[in-house]
Amino acid sequence: MPLAARRQTSLARLLPLLLVAPLFLQSFHYVIDVYPLYLLSKGWPLLTLPLAVLGMVEEPRHRPLLLAVLAYVLLVPPVMTMVHFNQTYLSAATGMVKVLPFTCYFSVLWLLRRLRPTAAELHRCFSWLGAVNLGLLALLWVVMPDSAYKSGAIGEEVSKLFLWDPERGNRVTLPLVFGLIFIFLQARHAMRGGGWWRMVLAGAAVALLVLTYKQRTVIGCIVLLLGWLVMAEARHAQRLVLGYLAGVALAAGLVLVLLNGLPFNADGLGGSLSARERTISLALDFLADNPLRWVFGAGALTRASDITFADYFNHANFYLVDIGWLGIIFEYGVVGAALLLAVYVTALRAAGRTPHAADAPLVPALGDYARFLLLSSPILSVVWAPGEVCSLLAILTYLHHRAPPADAR
Repeated sequence: MPLAARRQTSLARLLPLLLVAPLFLQSFHYVIDVYPLYLLSKGWPLLTLPLAVLGMVEEPRHRPLLLAVLAYVLLVPPVMTMVHFNQTYLSAATGMVKVLPFTCYFSVLWLLRRLRPTAAELHRCFSWLGAVNLGLLALLWVVMPDSAYKSGAIGEEVSKLFLWDPERGNRVTLPLVFGLIFIFLQARHAMRGGGWWRMVLAGAAVALLVLTYKQRTVIGCIVLLLGWLVMAEARHAQRLVLGYLAGVALAAGLVLVLLNGLPFNADGLGGSLSARERTISLALDFLADNPLRWVFGAGALTRASDITFADYFNHANFYLVDIGWLGIIFEYGVVGAALLLAVYVTALRAAGRTPHAADAPLVPALGDYARFLLLSSPILSVVWAPGEVCSLLAILTYLHHRAPPADAR
């Protein structure tokens, strides 16, 4: 095939991926600032449900696990909500909306099989979307006036992007799934001979997050994973040098702590720590009242329910999403938590088993993002955006069985 024809074919595969990838990975799922995209994202799992059904029929890999998860999270929590919070079925069923993206595994895999992108094209897709993601973050930080930033309950109702609090000031909480994968791609590229400037680019992206995004859990996990990534990719002699430098940095940090006190304390965390402590206390007390709640969960109340958690517990900041795995156990029980954890572990294992060229960074970078999701899960809820891990698993499954590793660069 002539070069021009190959480029046209590649572009024909890339354009649909560029358009639908942000929807499958839930980039707009909580962005009420752009209401049409917010509504489209909320309805996307239903709009693509026919594709998911077709994917379920033809895709046996991981099907038992995903079907078990879907059956559990769609059927058990509404019943538990009706039992433990005296809700009607319609009220209890509103919590099902956030777990419908678990169908994305089947719909993404079905779509990939039809488009048949190469690993190189998928790499370009993530690179371009990641660059746009981080570029948009920087642009919003520069152009948005102080009046755009909201705090407290007002921020919840008016903006999910532009928030303000006394401890961190203004921050842009743009969804960054593609931006974070871009950071891992650049770091993996740099360690595999792609140029030192790529590591500088990854470091600059992290600095941008510190300046604008200011989410401590996210930034801390990214820094830890980048350190692990560098050590894992380095040759033996390099590891010795890197280990020595890491030891020096750790020692310097300990000296600073001893001389100046802890740089981060409970007061520095502001109201977020006290709100989480109160939520954890209320959740544990509620679960302790009935042992079956630990096993199958107690369900959940949403804004569309007859009452909210804030009303029920008389605590304005009771959010299950803020307490990680305890929030998952509260809503889905230990049984549901085990099923959800299995999906994330399966995605991580799929990254380790997917063949790729020795110098190709895509598969390892997707594995890094799976590690990030697991590492941050004690704080960040695994059902906040399940479309991420399901799409990730679908891409890795496709690459394992469909795309030849030779084209992975």
